[in-house]
Amino acid sequence: MTDDSAAGLRALPFLVGLPRAVARLAEAGTERCLGVSDLLLQEGAPVHEVSFLLEGRAEVLLRFDGLGAVTTDVLERWGSLAGWSAFRPPYRATAAVRCTTPCRFLVVPRAAFAPLFAADPALEPEVLRRLTGAVVDRLSALRPAVPLVIDRRPARVQEPERAVSPTAGTGRSSDPTAIRRWLRGLTLYTGMPDTFLEFLASVGRLTENQAGDVLVEQGAPLGDLAILVDGAARLTFDDAGTITQVVRTPGYPVGWTAATSPWRAQYSAVADPARLLLVDEPALERHLAASPAAAVALTRRLLWLVGDTLRAARIRGVTRRWATETAAVRELLAASRASLSPTSPLHKLAHSLEHAPAVGHTLRALDVVRFEGDELERRLAGRCAELLAEVRRAALSDRSPQGSHGR
Repeated sequence: MTDDSAAGLRALPFLVGLPRAVARLAEAGTERCLGVSDLLLQEGAPVHEVSFLLEGRAEVLLRFDGLGAVTTDVLERWGSLAGWSAFRPPYRATAAVRCTTPCRFLVVPRAAFAPLFAADPALEPEVLRRLTGAVVDRLSALRPAVPLVIDRRPARVQEPERAVSPTAGTGRSSDPTAIRRWLRGLTLYTGMPDTFLEFLASVGRLTENQAGDVLVEQGAPLGDLAILVDGAARLTFDDAGTITQVVRTPGYPVGWTAATSPWRAQYSAVADPARLLLVDEPALERHLAASPAAAVALTRRLLWLVGDTLRAARIRGVTRRWATETAAVRELLAASRASLSPTSPLHKLAHSLEHAPAVGHTLRALDVVRFEGDELERRLAGRCAELLAEVRRAALSDRSPQGSHGR
């Protein structure tokens, strides 16, 4: 790497305040120049390096069945990060990145971080926090235009009362052993150090929150870590107060965006109602500072959560492009719901258009009903096909593969 490149690396916001890391990464980093339509990342492909945009403009693409590669975001700010999936299992790109102008990237292999983490265990959680902050930044950039609806109801809901005694009430009188057992049974906490789970159980206090109670205020600094025990939390990412995400997953850390740069909550949350396990923030920070392994485990979970939320937001931003047509289909089918067979695939049509990226598959399934359904289904499917004519035209006009112009 040239001296100018090394100086540029030191100036990157991601690495400000990490002088020892900069020196090592400057040795391992390389510049990569790409032309118009060249790919930096391929959706679903393994990712072994992180890249920082030094010059140019690139688009973030998601592949939709029937629509091809659709632009969902752009990278144009100096220092914008791509390739954060290099630090998140399964280490595959969640989207493609394609240059729309000649671009220059500073590329650092993931392997270059390993010796740094080994020499300074406290560095790994800090880097993971900064990676998570960079992804939160992308989510914040989408917030004004991309409402999001996610129902995180797990396939098998663990009954919290079996792990956390329902007779324990609220406060610190709850049974730490029962709480620890409950945490160990949650997928989100699998592989976390036992000492960390014991810490959460020993300092956590249960609270009952009624519907409408504010759990997190957007823009507020990090408060106590709030872990969802049961019930639901309704999150909003915009200023209009629209419900954008309903979380029901036991163990979900409500307010996690405040644990990353810029250290402010990126959404608000209200109970629906909800029971929470609150963990004192100063005590949590002291424990994480003393236990780098726990800090790494927690920040990796946060990176997974924000990455999952960002991808869902991008998908939702695409499906909202045909929100008018979807609303018309929903209204049409609602009027005939009682007459349709309970097993009719038409019941899922509007939901598939709103939430699934497989638009082409949805339209093909509609065509099957048009020709093979019963009399009512064929009539309704034909009307739906008319309402979705613009969606179908879009699916037919944009089938270019994301890699057709790349290399």
